[in-house]
This record gives sequence, C-alpha cells and structure tokens, in this order.
Amino acid sequence: MAIFVSIKSRLLLLTLFIVVLFIAIAVYTNIPQRIEHGLSAQIAIKKLDKMRRPLIRIKNIENQLMSGTVTLDAVDKIKVVDSEARRTLTAFIKASQYNKALLTIVERFSKSYKKWITEELAIFQHSKDNVNYVHEHLINADRMLLGTLNILGNAEKPIHKDIRDGSLVRFYVQVTVAGFIFYLFLIILILQNISRRKLSEREKNLSTILHSIGDAVISTDIYGCIQQMNPVAEQLTGWLFKQARGKLLPEVFVVEHAVTGEVVTNPVDSVLKNGRITGLANHTVLTSRTGERYQIADSAAPIQSNTNEILGVVLVFHDVTENSRMQRDREDQASRLDQIIESSMDAIIAADENNIIVEWNRQAEKIFGWLREEAIGKTLYETIIPMQYREKQLNGINLFRQAGEKTLPGKRFEASALNKKGELFPIELSISKSDPRCGCIFVAYIRDLSEVKKAEQERIKLQAQIEHTQRLDSLGVLAGGIAHDFNNILTAILGNASMAEHKVLLHPQAAKKYLANIVSSSERAAELCKQMLAYSGKGKFVVKALDLSVMVEEITRLLEVSIASNVILKYHLIENLPAVEADAAQMQQVIMNLVMNASDAIDDNSGVISIATGLIKADTAYLASTCLDDDLSVGSYVYLEVSDTGCGMNKETQDRLFEPFFTTKFTGHGLGMSAVMGIVRGHHGAIKVYSESGRGTTFKVLLPVCNQPAQKTSSAMPDKDSWQGSGTVLVVDDEESIREIASVMLEDMGFSILTAVDGEDAVNIYRQHHNEIVAVLMDMTMPNMDGKTCFTELRRINTAVKVVLSSGYNEQEATSRFAGQGLAGFIQKPYLPETLQLKMQAILL
Repeated sequence: MAIFVSIKSRLLLLTLFIVVLFIAIAVYTNIPQRIEHGLSAQIAIKKLDKMRRPLIRIKNIENQLMSGTVTLDAVDKIKVVDSEARRTLTAFIKASQYNKALLTIVERFSKSYKKWITEELAIFQHSKDNVNYVHEHLINADRMLLGTLNILGNAEKPIHKDIRDGSLVRFYVQVTVAGFIFYLFLIILILQNISRRKLSEREKNLSTILHSIGDAVISTDIYGCIQQMNPVAEQLTGWLFKQARGKLLPEVFVVEHAVTGEVVTNPVDSVLKNGRITGLANHTVLTSRTGERYQIADSAAPIQSNTNEILGVVLVFHDVTENSRMQRDREDQASRLDQIIESSMDAIIAADENNIIVEWNRQAEKIFGWLREEAIGKTLYETIIPMQYREKQLNGINLFRQAGEKTLPGKRFEASALNKKGELFPIELSISKSDPRCGCIFVAYIRDLSEVKKAEQERIKLQAQIEHTQRLDSLGVLAGGIAHDFNNILTAILGNASMAEHKVLLHPQAAKKYLANIVSSSERAAELCKQMLAYSGKGKFVVKALDLSVMVEEITRLLEVSIASNVILKYHLIENLPAVEADAAQMQQVIMNLVMNASDAIDDNSGVISIATGLIKADTAYLASTCLDDDLSVGSYVYLEVSDTGCGMNKETQDRLFEPFFTTKFTGHGLGMSAVMGIVRGHHGAIKVYSESGRGTTFKVLLPVCNQPAQKTSSAMPDKDSWQGSGTVLVVDDEESIREIASVMLEDMGFSILTAVDGEDAVNIYRQHHNEIVAVLMDMTMPNMDGKTCFTELRRINTAVKVVLSSGYNEQEATSRFAGQGLAGFIQKPYLPETLQLKMQAILL
C-alpha cells in the first residue's frame, strides 16, 4: 500500500509538478494564446481548403469553353463563382488575422487571385471575337493561377505550425491533468491522421486540377526528370505518364522550329539556368512519339520553395495547329486580295465616313497622279472630286451617316474627275458599300475613259466621213440615173418638137402625131417625178381611210391584164379589215409594182402569184426585223402580202433591192422598188422581205391601223365640159415658159391674163388691178419674195383673194405652210389644160 501510496504520491507529486510545470510553462510561453492560435488555425485551414474549390471550378469552365462544351454565358458563370470565392476569401482573411505572418501571405494571395480572375474575365470576354487574344493570354493566366496556388500553398505552413503548437500545448495540459496523458496522445495521433488526410486531399485536389486543365502540363525535378504529366500532355507527346516518369524532358518533349526545322532550346533548361518564366513562339512544332506533328505555344515556370529555392519546373503548352493554319489562310487571303487590288486595271479607292482616303492602289496612282503615301489621309475633295460634284457627294455621305441609306452604291455611271494637275477627265465609276469596322464605308472602282472617249470621237468622225462619202456616192448614182432617164425623155420631146415644127405648115395632120408624142413624153417625165417624190417619202397627195382588201379587189382586172398569161393570180383577202390612212393612188402603185415584179420573177415559166391581206400584232422584235424599223410603234398593223414562185433573190440582190436605179431587168429604170419603199415610209409603215434563190419571194407591207371607218376609193377624172371663165387671172411664176403656157391655157378658157415675174411684182400688179382680178395662179418658190410671203401680202390687200398654189412638190408638203389661211386650191406641176380648167372651175363657181 505504501508503495502504492508512494507511487500515487509520486504520481501526484509528478502530476502536481507537471501541473505546476505546465502552469509555469503556460505563463512563460503564453500557452492560452497558443491554444487559441491552434484553434484559429484549424478554422483557417478549412477556409484555405474551401478557397481552392472556386479556382478549380473557374479553370474547369475555361476548359469547357475552349472545348466548345459550354455556351457563351461562361463570363456570367465565372462571375457567380468569383462572387462565392470572394466571400470565402473574406472569411479566410478574417480567420487569418490571429497571425500577422499568415495574414501577410493571405493578403498576397488575395492580390494574386484578383489579378488572375481579372485576366480570366478578359479572356472570356474576348473569346467571342478575338481567338488570337485568348490564346496569347491563356498562358499568362495559367502562370498566374500556378503562382496563386503556390502562394496559397505557402499559407499552409504557418497554419500547420499553429495547429502543431496548439496540439503540443494541449498535450502538456492533458499530461498535467489526470487521465489526459493517454487521451492527449490519442488526440495527437488523431490530429496527425487528420493532417495526413488533409495533405492527401490537397494532393488529390492538385492532381484533379492538373488533370482538368485543358492545356498539357509536365512537371520536372531540378534535374529535368519528369515527375508529373496530365492526359493532354500524354495525348500530344504520345507518351503515357508511367512510361515517361523519370525520363529527361528532351526525350519526351521533342520540339523544333516550324520553318527551319532547327532544334529549339528546351525551355526547362532555360528556367533552371535563369530561374525565370520562359515561353516559346507560336512557330514551335512538337513531334509526338507516334510521329504526329503539332504546332504549339508553351511556357515554363520554376517551382520554388519558401526560400525561393528552385525545386523543379512546370511546363504548360497547348496545340495551336488549327489556329496557325487559320492565321496562315487569313494572311494568304489578305496577300491574294492585295495582289488583286494592286493588279486591277481599275483605280480602287476606299474612304471613311469623313471622306478621308484609307486605300489607294497602284492604278489610282497612275490615273490621278497622286502617290499612295500622298493620297492616304487626304480627303476626296483635296484629290479627285471636282467642285460641281462635291455638294452632291457630301449630301450622300451625310444621308448614309444619319440613316444608313445609300443611292449610288451598286450603280455604274459616268462622271468627271480631277487629277493631280487639276485637269478634268472622264471616268466610269462604280461604288460599293463596305463594312465600317474595316475602317471605310465605301469603295470606289474607277476607270479612265479618256482613251475610250477619244476613240469614240474618232469613230464618230470616221463614221460621219464614211456616211458623207456614201451620201455623195448615192447622190452621184441618183443624179446619174435621173439625168439618164430625163435625157431619154428630153431626146424624145426635142425630136418630136423638131419634127412637128417641120410638118406643122405643110403637113398639119402629120404634125399632130409628133405633138401627141411630146405630150406622152411629158407625161413620162411627170411620172418619173412622182416616183422620185415617192422614193423620198413625200409623195402623199390625198390621204383617207382605206380598206386594203377592197382596194385590191377594185384593181383585180387591171392586175390580171398586166401579168403574163402563164401566171395565175390567187387572192386571200380578209373582209372588213380595219382601215389604214393612205393615198389610194400611191397604194395602187405599190400593189402594181409588187405584182409586176413577181410576174417578172416567174418569167416564161408557169407560176403563181398570191395576194393576201390581214391583221397582225407586231412587237418590237418583229418590227426590228423589217426593212423599215425607224421608231415604229408596237401595235396592230394591216398587211399586204405578195408572194411568187419565181426565181427568188440571193443575198447580194436583197441588200440592193431598194436602191434607186438598181434593177435586174434588161429594161426598166430601177425606181419601182425604191418608190415602194418611199411610199411605205411616207405612210409610217414597214416592209418585210422573205426570199431564197430558186424558191420564190414574199413581200409583206405593214401599215398602221387607223381608228376611222374605210371610205370608198375612186380615181375617175371628172368629165371636161364646155365651161368658160371670165375676168382677169394673175399668173405669178419666175419661169417665163411656165407663165406663157399657163397664160395660153387660161386665155383658151376665156380669161384675161396679167403676169408677174416674182412675188414683189405680183403684189404691185395686184394692188393696181385687184378689183378686176378674179384669181391668182402662183408658184411656190420664187426669188425676192416667195409664195408664202406673197400670199400674206395679197391677203392684206384683199382678204377674199382666191389663190391657187402651183408647185412641183406634192400637195401635202407644199400646202402645209398655208394651213388655215384660206388658200383656194393647189395644182401640181406639170398639169394638163383639163386639170387646170377643173381647178379654176371649182374655185370660181
């Protein structure tokens, strides 16, 4: 018992000693404070562990965005996680305030974290529009993350020290307390186990971070031997971690220059040598164990202890092969575009919304004389836009800036521009709208038209010379033909007049025959004049609404008598045709000429001539295929079609068909078809010809439909009666022969005659004898005073004066100047006595 007591006493003394010792030690070493720090350290380690979680989440969001597995609201997600992290960071700072050294580390961690999260947010905000920016800053963000985690790891040491100190203090407290020695030991074991578990969890968290990073990560020891490798690094290098572990980095990480193929210095060697973060350029190529090549961007950073001792190196790299290819494609495309712009035959000029030139190609230098470096930065007003266009162009720019509206883009037009010398020259201009984000709002494509305009002027001048030559040639042919035919007629007239002069006294009866020949030749001359008027398109005399089918029927007998007996006429006439406005006599001439030509084409062979009429709707294309398409209106046309089974015409004959005095007949003067052409032209119609050699010919005459009902045609000459005139007639003509023959004709009718040689003479004579003059027969074209002025002066003397106008031109052209002024009548030269008598009778009765 005593021994027990002694032992107990000893234990009590020992316990008391320990308690006293503990109290002394507690007082001397501030044990309560250490216990409190130990408890605070336990809270701080929890906050530290909780602080790693948002960092891992943010890094996971980054990896998911880079791989395309999350939407573009990642920034908002990061901001939520960041908000949680900052609350945890605030709690961590608060829990670390018990230890100034720990608080200093935590504040360093807070600053590092805020810089890192700012970089991450910037990366995610540019991920939509700037891939290059993202890849350039990802490496920096990874460096910052590793640095932040390293600072956070440094915070563990003072925390663990406080935890250990607190545990030891509690151990001493428990030793002094009966029964707590063993429990204190157990507590220490438990605390150590917890520490090991926490350390294991931290290592596991670090491994998770390493495996969740989207970039390849390899860590080495101080000798460059591989210690860690994540799956991305395994994929790019072609090495499994268990195969690569312990190997030197250059054996696994084989890199070379993408262009030169030279071996690139291992980044780990540079870090171990310099102790600084080292990065490789984007032109580095990694060759994997399987032979695949990846273009990469990488960086290497040192792993340091608390004393800044280098423990190893961490290498971070990622595949930029596709981005590099896209960048090369963009550069190649830009290069090709630059080559196209510089080699363009057009001047290409781009300007911004302030009219400042931002692009100016080589052709622009050539056309305008401004060098590119001179033009860039200047306004369009200072360089190429003339004064007269500046206000209009400025209004267009303002309209575009205010409302986004455009007027010129998409159109091509001609304008004038200024060169550097201030000279105006013609251009062809096209403007296209551009994207303002490119620095310009429109691009102008300009072509110098100076040479084109000059060539066009030369062409027009040459064409005018050719046309002038052709007109002279045509006039020569026309004059020669007229002279030929009129010489023949005049030969007949002179010959018969000479013979009549010899026979009139001795053999009056024989002279009558020669006089009749003179009349006949004169009628031939008159007919030739009518055909010339018809050729000129001025041959309309009496225009009225006609039914073309009825007209053909009225001259059927005449047509059948005119053609050869071996030719059959067939009619295909449409009844109740719409009327056309035409001169009946000229239309008869057209029909007769076409039928006679058809008969001549059949010659001595048997054949058929078909005459058809009808109505057709003519469009622009159909009218353009006719021989006369001069501004003809689209619409309804009545047609006359004459077809034959004759010899047809070759291309050469068709080309000359309507030339005056061109004929394929042995006899004939060649005015028939040219007269037809003139008549149709004068009636605002058209002619279409179909012909092939050996297969016959078809002429189709088109005449525009009029809105009036058709009138009956009649070409009968009123019978001459025994009417005699009385009173005086003033004959006014500058040709003496015309005055004499007209006077003889009028005297034979019973009139007294006064004559005047021109308009002035006529006015003077009429002023003296107007009371006895019953009518005036006056020429249209005279010297000193023409017929129009003379008529006006005569009406001033006597408003009721009866004037018959006489002219070689047709009635419509000659009387157009007298419309509505009271002209009594018109008679065309040459005329017979009977025609003159009927005209005088009509105006005086």
